[in-house]
Amino acid sequence: MNETLIIGRQTPADLIPCGSGIESLSRRHARVSTSPNRQGYYQLEDLQSTNGTFIFRNGGWQRITRAEVTDQEVLRFGNYTTTLSELMCVTRMVPQERTRPVEPESGEWIRNPLTGEIIYSNDIRRL
Repeated sequence: MNETLIIGRQTPADLIPCGSGIESLSRRHARVSTSPNRQGYYQLEDLQSTNGTFIFRNGGWQRITRAEVTDQEVLRFGNYTTTLSELMCVTRMVPQERTRPVEPESGEWIRNPLTGEIIYSNDIRRL
């Protein structure tokens, strides 16, 4: 991932999680980007969300405003629990009008933020 992505429950978010607990996410809940300081880490920043952004460390949930995280650490956005790795693999990517190059014109699709690969709905398997 070489860009900054917004996690939220609906557009204008770039990453919209699927499943139980997403109703507790704000429209623009958190921002994630590659860490400029450490390879393999990401900067995670809460965007003043109503229900908070948390990381599970040292045996408990810690509410964060900004933290450096790995893609395997357990995170909670409101009541939605996941890892960045899981989130980026199963999340619906929302195309932004004229801000992303060569997005598909029609049909249901997702983009894997780690590889940039576009996966069309007929190739998506329910998890």
